[in-house]
Amino acid sequence: MARKMLKDREAPAVAYGGEESYDYDLFVIGVGSGVVRGSRTAAGFGAKVAICEHPFHPISSDWLGGHGGT
Repeated sequence: MARKMLKDREAPAVAYGGEESYDYDLFVIGVGSGVVRGSRTAAGFGAKVAICEHPFHPISSDWLGGHGGT
């Protein structure tokens, strides 16, 4: 569904029908070098970490995605 949303550039009226509960100590948006370091450090201290980022692409850019653009 995520690929379809990216292709059509619009989200369906109901993007996700199920209800799930997530429990994280740290939720970060974007994976720059500082975020990766901070997330790994927090996880090393036992924190449950989640990261939200653009879809993977081997070339880092605003449009294509990629990790660690700094």
